[in-house]
Amino acid sequence: MSRADDHSSPPTEWPRQRVAPWSPALLEQRRRAATPFGEPIVLVALAAVVGAAADRWAPMGVLAFVAAMAVWWGWLALWRRGRCWASGVTLLLCIALAGAAWAHTQWRFFAEDELARWARPASSPVCLEARLVSPAEHSPAPPTTALRAIPAGERTRLALQVVRLRDGVRWRPVSGAAVLTVNGVWSEGEPGDLVRVYGQLDRVRQAANPKQHDWAKSERGERRLCRLRCEAPECVAVIDGGGAWRTPADWPGSLRTAMGRVFDERLSGANSALARAMLLGDRNAVGEEQRDAFRRTGSLHVLVVSGLHVGLIAAGLLFAVRAGLAPRWAGVVGVMAIVAAYAAFTGGRPPALRAAALVEVACVAALVGRLPTGPASLAVAALAVLVGKPAALFEPGAQLSFLAAATLIGFGTVVAHRERRPKSPIRRLVESTRSPGERLLRGAGRWAGTLLLATCVVWVVSAPLLAHTFHLLSPVALPLSLVVFPMTAVSVSTGLVTALLGGLGLGSVRMGWLVSIPAWLCDYALGVLRVAVEAGAATPGSSFYTVGLGFTATVAWYALLALAVAAWRRPWGPNLTARAALAWVALVFAPSLIAALGPAGDLRCTFVAVGHGAATLVETPGGGALLCDAGSLGSPEATARTIAGVLWSRGVTRLDGVVLSHADVDHYNALPALLERFEVGAVYVSPMMFEDAVEARRGAGLRELRVAIERHGVSLHELQFGDRLRFGDTEGGATVVEVLHPDRLGVFGPDNANSLVLGVEHAGRRVLLPGDLEGEGLERLLSLEPYACDVLLAPHHGSPHSDPPGLAEWCRPKAVVISSGERSAADAGASYAMRGASVWRTLDRGAVFAELGRSGVRIESFHPAPTP
Repeated sequence: MSRADDHSSPPTEWPRQRVAPWSPALLEQRRRAATPFGEPIVLVALAAVVGAAADRWAPMGVLAFVAAMAVWWGWLALWRRGRCWASGVTLLLCIALAGAAWAHTQWRFFAEDELARWARPASSPVCLEARLVSPAEHSPAPPTTALRAIPAGERTRLALQVVRLRDGVRWRPVSGAAVLTVNGVWSEGEPGDLVRVYGQLDRVRQAANPKQHDWAKSERGERRLCRLRCEAPECVAVIDGGGAWRTPADWPGSLRTAMGRVFDERLSGANSALARAMLLGDRNAVGEEQRDAFRRTGSLHVLVVSGLHVGLIAAGLLFAVRAGLAPRWAGVVGVMAIVAAYAAFTGGRPPALRAAALVEVACVAALVGRLPTGPASLAVAALAVLVGKPAALFEPGAQLSFLAAATLIGFGTVVAHRERRPKSPIRRLVESTRSPGERLLRGAGRWAGTLLLATCVVWVVSAPLLAHTFHLLSPVALPLSLVVFPMTAVSVSTGLVTALLGGLGLGSVRMGWLVSIPAWLCDYALGVLRVAVEAGAATPGSSFYTVGLGFTATVAWYALLALAVAAWRRPWGPNLTARAALAWVALVFAPSLIAALGPAGDLRCTFVAVGHGAATLVETPGGGALLCDAGSLGSPEATARTIAGVLWSRGVTRLDGVVLSHADVDHYNALPALLERFEVGAVYVSPMMFEDAVEARRGAGLRELRVAIERHGVSLHELQFGDRLRFGDTEGGATVVEVLHPDRLGVFGPDNANSLVLGVEHAGRRVLLPGDLEGEGLERLLSLEPYACDVLLAPHHGSPHSDPPGLAEWCRPKAVVISSGERSAADAGASYAMRGASVWRTLDRGAVFAELGRSGVRIESFHPAPTP
C-alpha cells in the first residue's frame, strides 16, 4: 500500500486553521481534554500560606532558613532517584519552610538604624528629616458632640520615609517608615519633598483588651514600628522641594495629588471625598458619620480600592479589547500593565493585589490559549499577596476578600454551567416572539436576580467571619447591592476618565466638555450611592450586632464548608459532610452546655483599659453581668467598641444593669453607643446624677445620655447608701452589690465627692469600686466601719487627691487596679504598694482580670508586667 493510501497518518499537506486564543470552542476543548491549567499551584500556595501561618503562631527564626535548605537537598536527592510521592511531599515541606522564612524576615527583621530603636512606649520629643512618600491625606473633624470630652479637629496624615534624626547637636542617619499625624491642615509638600518635623515619637501601642483592633500588628505588617505626632502644621516644614531628588517612585504620589485636585474642583464636597476613597485609596477624607453608614450597610468595601474596583477597570479594558478597539495580543498585554500599575498606584493593598493577580492570571492564560481554574487563580493571588505583604494574609480584610472571590468564582461556575445548557425548541420559539423592549426588561430582570442571588450567597458564606471579627451583620446589604454595584461601576469608570482627562489639562474652555460630562455622571452616581447607603443605614433593622462564633468554631465552620465543596458529587460526600456538621454543632454548643451543667464558678471582674476613664465588667457565677461605668476622655464610639469587644469576648449579650458612678463624661460617654449593641436591663445612678443643678453645670452631655436611655426603653433607677442589689443564688452563694456612698442628700462639693461607691461581695471576697471619690465624700466614707476588700479600683484614676494612705488603711486591699491613660509623677500606686498591695496599671498591663471565690483571688492581665 502506497503512502498516499495510508489513511492512518495525518494529512500534513492540509493548511493549518488558526484559531484565536479567545475562541470559546478552543477554550472549552482544552478545558475538557487537558489537565486544568495551573492545578499544582494550589498545593504550592497552600504550603506557603501554612508555613507563614506557622511562623506567626510559633516563630521559627533562623531555623526556618536552615530547615528549608536541608529539606531542599533532601527533595533533590529523592527526585533524582525517581521517588515521585516522597519528592512531592518533601518539596511541599520545603515550600512551607520557605514561606515561614520569608514571613519571618518581613515580620521580624529590620535595619540596625531603624527609627523605632529610638522610640519609647511613652511619647518623647524628636526632630527628624524625612521624605514624603504619598500625598497628604486630610481627615475632617469628627462631629461635634457633648459626649466627647476633648473636641477633635481636622487632621493631616503624612506617610514618611525617615532619612536622619537629630541626636543632641549632631544628625544621625536613620531609616524606616512612619506615619505622621498633624493636628490641623497641612498641604505644603508633594511626594518626594524633604521635610523637617518637630513632634512626638513613640511606639505603636498594642491592643490592650480582648477583641480590640491591634494597631501595632497592622502597622508592623506595613513595616512601620513607631508613630509621629505634631501639635500644629507649623511643626512640619519643607526644606527641599525634591527637584533632582525626585525619583520615579514619587511619580504615583504626584499623580494622585493631581487627580485629587481634579476631584475637588469637579465634584461636590461629600462626593469628592468618596471619589478620593474609592479611586485613590484616601479613605481618611470620608467623615466618621458617613464611614459608619457604609459600615452599617455592609458596603465599607466600596470605600477602599478593593477587588471590585480593580475588576471593574479590568472588565472595561477587556471589553474594549474584545470590541476590536485594540489588537488582541497587544491589548491583553496593555491590560496586564494597566491593572498592575493601578494596584501599585493605589498603595498595593491586599484586596487590590488579589484582584490584580486574578486578572494577570486570566490574561496570561488567554495569551497561551489555556483556561485557568478558579482555585489556581486564587492560589496565584495568594502567592502575590504573600510575596508583597505576608502579614496581610492574617488581616480580616484580606481574608474576606479571598473568601468573597472564591464564593463568586464558584457561583459563576454554576451559573455558566446552567447557561450552557441547550434551550428547548419551544423556549427558543417563545423568545423569538418577544419584542425588543420585553427582551431588554427580561434581561435586566435576570441580571438583577443574578446579582441579588450572588450577593446573598457571598453574604451567607461571609457571615460567620463577619460576625466573629466585626460582630455586625447587615441584611440590608442584599437589596442595597442592586444600587451599590451599578453606581460603583459608573463612579469608578467616569471618575477615572475625569481624573485622567483633567490631569492632562483637557479641562480648558474649548475642550471642557470632555471633562464636564464624565464629571457630572460621576458626581450623580456618587450622590445616588451616598443617599442610598445613608437611607439603608437609617432603616430600622438594617443591621444588628451579634456576639458571633468563637475562633475555633469559625475555623471549623469554614473547614466544614471546604469539605462539603470537595465532597460534592462524591458517593461518600453526603455521609461524611453530615457527620462533620454534627461534630461542628457539638463543638459550638458543648462548652456552654458543660458550663451550665457544671459547678458554679467564681466572681469575675474585668477592668477594661479605656485610657483615662473607667469601665468594669462584673460577671456573677449565676450568669449575670453588671457594667460599672462606661466612658473615657477619648472618642465615645471608639470607647464603646473597646468595651463591647470585651463583653463579646466573654460571651455577654445582655447586661443586667449599668451603674454610672457620677456625672463626669469620662465615666458615661460610651453608654449611648453600647445601648445600640446590647440589651440592658436597667441603668443605676446616684440621686445627684440628674439633679437640675448638676445637669445645668454639665450641660448637653447628660441630656444626650438621658435621651439615649429613654429612646432604648431602659429603666432608670437611683441608688443610695444602704441599697443592695442581689444576683442569682448559686452553690457558691449569692453575689451582693452594696451601696456605701452617697446617701439621699449627698455631700457639698463637686460631682466627684458624690460618686457612687459599690462593694461587690461573693463567697466572702470583696471588690470595692469607688468611682472618682474624693474630698468630703471620701472623708464620710472613711468615717464608716472599715470595709476590708480583696481588690480595689483606685479612685479618680489613681489620683493622690483621693488620700491613698487613708483609703488603703481603711479597706486593706490585696490588689489595686489603676485605670488611667498616662502615668503621673504623683501616682498613688506607691502608697498602696507600701501597704502590701500589688498594683496593676491598665496603662502598662492592659485589661486586668480578677477572679474571686472560696479558693482565693487570682489576678492576671492582658499584657505581662513591663520590664523595668
